[in-house]
Amino acid sequence: PACCGNNNCMPICPIGAQYNGSMSVRRALRMGLNLLSNAVVVKVETGAGNKVQAVHFIDQHKQMHRVTGKYFLLTANAMETTKILLLSRDERNPNGVANAHDQVGRHLMDHPASSVEFFSDEPLFLGRGPVCPGSINNTRDGEFRGERSAIRIDVHNENPTRYLSERYVAQGYYGEELNQKIRWGAERYVLLKSMFEMLPDPENRIVLSDQKDAWGIPKMEIHYRFPEYVHKGYDECRKMFEKAVVAMGGTEAVYSERGIYSNSQHITGTLRMGSDPAQSVCNKLAQAHDHENLFFGGTGVMPTASTVNSTLTGVSLSLMAADNIIKSEIGRASC
Repeated sequence: PACCGNNNCMPICPIGAQYNGSMSVRRALRMGLNLLSNAVVVKVETGAGNKVQAVHFIDQHKQMHRVTGKYFLLTANAMETTKILLLSRDERNPNGVANAHDQVGRHLMDHPASSVEFFSDEPLFLGRGPVCPGSINNTRDGEFRGERSAIRIDVHNENPTRYLSERYVAQGYYGEELNQKIRWGAERYVLLKSMFEMLPDPENRIVLSDQKDAWGIPKMEIHYRFPEYVHKGYDECRKMFEKAVVAMGGTEAVYSERGIYSNSQHITGTLRMGSDPAQSVCNKLAQAHDHENLFFGGTGVMPTASTVNSTLTGVSLSLMAADNIIKSEIGRASC
């Protein structure tokens, strides 16, 4: 359904107007999917011709199981799919499955984010309607991208009452004075957030750690750094934020710091799509270069990140991968 302005999108929309993965799962269950919950995949097994012939998973009782199939679609997100592939070393694939050229886990990207919060000089009465009613998007493209990152600025609309209440209580306000502070602040609070484009860097990557989790499975070790490309984007965005504060008669402005960015959970890369197997993990069909019956779904196959949320792109790519599996099977049957 269309958004009805609940102003409560995270972690889930109460009427299902915002996509989440459970919607696709429920649809697949109606179509005959066999869903195994509380299962952790730990190995992809290859066989003749380096085709994938099974996956191994641990159930909630820590018992190992093996599942065979003709085609395999890994959709455990850009990070967990990477971990599964790296865990799946064998004689044919000493670096892990789909990793003949050491590309699995590389080019990890997210959207580094910065923000400014302040109080406007007139009441705005936020907290009604969508949490993010709009964005400033004319900063997303131009020749400047040769020097610095693209920028997207979101105008936020969350109800700030709880945040301001905790803030003012910590400052020592109470009683009627506290009520007045909350009322005044909630009417005028403004939050602007920006997201910066991250470039694909092969050194930003996921590898296996020498530490293990409670299941005895190696954890992930993440290597990640922000280039000057992003920092320069922050510098330009800071100027825009300052202009916005002045234009709205803002007071008590608080800016996030250069180089200290919040994450956006928009994980892309690690399984990047490309035509050259030496620089990518899968082809334009989301099919692994090294294994003809292995496909990937989700945001990991995206070769670049842009500045926009990646969920719906990941869903589209997953549907495309599923379609390509169907086409592969039809083609095989016709032969």
